[in-house]
Amino acid sequence: MRVMRDQPKGGHIFNMDGAGSGGSSTPLTAVYGSTKCGLRQLQASLLKESKRSKVGVDTASPGMVLTDLLLSGSTIQNKQMFTIICELPETVARTLVPRIRVVKGSGKAINYLTPPRILLALVTAWLRRGRWFDDQGKGIVCCGSRPATKLG
Repeated sequence: MRVMRDQPKGGHIFNMDGAGSGGSSTPLTAVYGSTKCGLRQLQASLLKESKRSKVGVDTASPGMVLTDLLLSGSTIQNKQMFTIICELPETVARTLVPRIRVVKGSGKAINYLTPPRILLALVTAWLRRGRWFDDQGKGIVCCGSRPATKLG
């Protein structure tokens, strides 16, 4: 914070929101969830510290992203839901990064998984079936902006 405050143009700090940030339990990822819950306190403190500076303190929330952490210990039912609502990291980044780069001020929340996006995913769930996992929860080889990868 001090380094950014001393820079002529200031800067931005983005805290990455995630599961557990609202205080809900996060079975199988308790440490992850507890750190996300602590971000709320950190965010509030940093906002006050940076009030009269050129340092913005904001939050970015990627939503549910297909990562090893998310997949560890997941059930077939979890994976069926992941097929509907989750995205690959690079898909989320393509949306969030341009929005993060133009943020002005402080206290902004940049979210990927918005209520309209969730609704669209649920309404089009039948089109997404088998996108990441088959009916037995086996990962399907997928291609995107990265080489083909075997999921889960």
